[in-house]
Amino acid sequence: MQDLLTPFWKKVAGGCHLNRDSLTLSKEAGFEVVEVEQMYKGLFLVIKAKNP
Repeated sequence: MQDLLTPFWKKVAGGCHLNRDSLTLSKEAGFEVVEVEQMYKGLFLVIKAKNP
């Protein structure tokens, strides 16, 4: 679903990519993920992280 919505969403949300793997990218950037909450059946993630 995210792949289908991304072209439209990028236009209306300032270039935001719905299909980016934000969780993996956050971990690779060195953040310590504390909590992940799924919204709308996993369409969106709320990632709570801290910089160690």
